Amino acid sequence: MAAKFLFLGKILAFLVKILAFLVKILAFLVKILAFLVKILAFLVKILAFLVKILAFLVKILAFLILAFLVKILAFLVKILAFLVKILAFLVKILAFLVKILAFLVKILAFLVKILAFLVKILAFLVKILAFLVKILAFLVKILAFLVKILAFLGKISAFLVKSYSP
Repeated sequence: MAAKFLFLGKILAFLVKILAFLVKILAFLVKILAFLVKILAFLVKILAFLVKILAFLVKILAFLILAFLVKILAFLVKILAFLVKILAFLVKILAFLVKILAFLVKILAFLVKILAFLVKILAFLVKILAFLVKILAFLVKILAFLVKILAFLGKISAFLVKSYSP
């Protein structure tokens, strides 16, 4: 029985190690995702800068080309600037979500460490149980030996009663 518990404890410890490894992989992927979000934020800043350059060029173009075409182009630049602001906001939301995910991964890693500690305690308790089972088996062997001695004494007693009986 104790051997089964010991075996189950070893399986549980192995599964906890696998879970800890998967949590480490997840943490690494979250770090990669955070890096990609930073790159995306940088690209959005570059895009915003290019929109500003485009707006400046539109202002220069206003002096060189027809005013109507310039107004249409200025309107399109404003739409593009608005879309860039929306994209920057979405990148900020994504960065926030990545931070939340990283925090949750840290919590999961902590819980896995607690689970590993509990598995170690369980393994220790199983070892104690196995030791107690061995002691119990030894005591049963002693008891069996005492029963054999008692049976032998009973035979001697029966022999003595038969031999001294009239």
